[in-house]
Amino acid sequence: MRALSHAARDWLRKVRRAGREFFGIDRAIAAAMRVPIVILFGAVRHASLGFRTQIFGHSLRSLSAPRPSAPAEICEFNSLSDFESAYARLAGMLGHAGTTPSPGELEFLRSDSTR
Repeated sequence: MRALSHAARDWLRKVRRAGREFFGIDRAIAAAMRVPIVILFGAVRHASLGFRTQIFGHSLRSLSAPRPSAPAEICEFNSLSDFESAYARLAGMLGHAGTTPSPGELEFLRSDSTR
């Protein structure tokens, strides 16, 4: 009897999982959880009873406050002599620290600059 009930339970889990995948429910929930207003209400809901209004006020002010934009970084390649250092700096800015230019890239730039 137990094996039969477990088989039915496992089948129902598979059907539910297939339905969530088909309708994209898990992806929709994950996307909604990244929306600031949903985060605000989640924080208020999980706060202890005495602090909910305080948390709500602070969270609401943080949502309405203008966010400062990140300063733009400039990375220029002014000469072939500083190409490798500028390339390393640009790679670091793009999140690929430690990357080096491909072996023939500097030679290509030298040949292209003489034209």
